[in-house]
Amino acid sequence: GEAESRPRIAEFLQQPVATIIFSRFTFDFQRVFKDQQKNASRNLLESPERSQIALIVHNVIIKDLTPDSVFPMVFDSSSPNCSFLDLCIRIRGPLDAEMVKVDLFDLNLAYANGVTEKIKLTTSEDYVWRMIDLAN
Repeated sequence: GEAESRPRIAEFLQQPVATIIFSRFTFDFQRVFKDQQKNASRNLLESPERSQIALIVHNVIIKDLTPDSVFPMVFDSSSPNCSFLDLCIRIRGPLDAEMVKVDLFDLNLAYANGVTEKIKLTTSEDYVWRMIDLAN
């Protein structure tokens, strides 16, 4: 019954399921104040404050730690040609304002020099269900 399944569930949840490795991870925050014209009004569009947030993850590896897994390498984005994730956000105006103007939101996955590479997941249905069970 239910009492018998609790120890099995507890044991199931304590077993390692996956290893996720992020390599060459870069986070950058820059803040710049542009010269302001004397006649410029103090509105958001003409604010001298500019900020840029950049996040780059060059490689992501996900390994299935299930014993005797058919597909031990679930995901490997190790490519010499591109980064797995490249995010750049440029903001105009003070960061503590109620509203900021986003000048740029640029998100690239497996992309470099105008070329997109394939993103490939290799796993079994059993592993997917196991991950869903852990999420619940």
